[in-house]
Amino acid sequence: MTEDSSPSRRGTAGIGQTFGNYTFFHILAEGGMGVIFEAEHNSIKRKVALKIVSPKYAAREGFSAKLIDEFLREARVMGAIDHPNVVTLYYAGVVGQCPFLAMKLVGGGDLQSQIMKHGPMRDDQVLHLLSNCAAGLGAIHAAGFINRDIKPANILMETNGNPRLSDFGVAVPVSDIPADNMIAGTPSYLAPEQIHNQACDTRSDIYSLGATFWYVTTGKVPFDGTSPEEILSHLMTATQPPHLDLGSSAKAKSLTQIILHAMSFQPDKRYKNTDEIVHDCQAVLAGGEPEYAQIGQKRKRTFFGSILDRATSLSI
Repeated sequence: MTEDSSPSRRGTAGIGQTFGNYTFFHILAEGGMGVIFEAEHNSIKRKVALKIVSPKYAAREGFSAKLIDEFLREARVMGAIDHPNVVTLYYAGVVGQCPFLAMKLVGGGDLQSQIMKHGPMRDDQVLHLLSNCAAGLGAIHAAGFINRDIKPANILMETNGNPRLSDFGVAVPVSDIPADNMIAGTPSYLAPEQIHNQACDTRSDIYSLGATFWYVTTGKVPFDGTSPEEILSHLMTATQPPHLDLGSSAKAKSLTQIILHAMSFQPDKRYKNTDEIVHDCQAVLAGGEPEYAQIGQKRKRTFFGSILDRATSLSI
């Protein structure tokens, strides 16, 4: 691809246009700075989701070392994670002046779009989905990063129903959280400490995951408003999540407990890690009760939890 044919230089990109080793098909998503195309690698004929700098942004702002570094920083985060519930990065680089990420093409759309189209999911579906998303988030944390932007629109769905967490544009290393604690993420899903200039850690992502599944189970966000500022104001003055009632069945009550425990306004009262969320979801799916989300009660051992502990003590 010559420099003059760069989509970012021309301000357009269309079907059949080439970009390095790739050929564009159509736009999958577009934001203020980036655009994601369905594309194909010309040599191996693999379909990918190709993220590049938005032509509109490039025409207005041009390219800078900072912009390129932001793209490649996201690539380094993704490159450190290999998990079936996280979007896979195939390759990253720069063509001309334009940085790009070539990622696994996930064909089922995003979770927010699915809920908007079909409405809230059934309890069993939600528990399976939450368990898988928590496992993916655990892989991000295990790699040493905080995502900081967990939300329904950033959970992509494969056609078989498997979720994959995506978008690591504001992710940071656990050991290198910005000192100024500048707000990053989407207001409706931010943890309280993220807007109160308090220390953030992996439990902030756990809150956002809980808020995400508040939306999945109700079709509404826990805190809403007509502007980001109004949403932040509602969150700043709240002392606990709004009332949540998913029904009177045992699974519905347990799912309510799990979501509210993840969304506790005090980080030390949330799930300590994503393994606990996976454990509780699997316990409820097996017909038991959540062990770690016993809100306002003394935590009790479940039959399912006892079996798990015994199994993990066995050598294989």
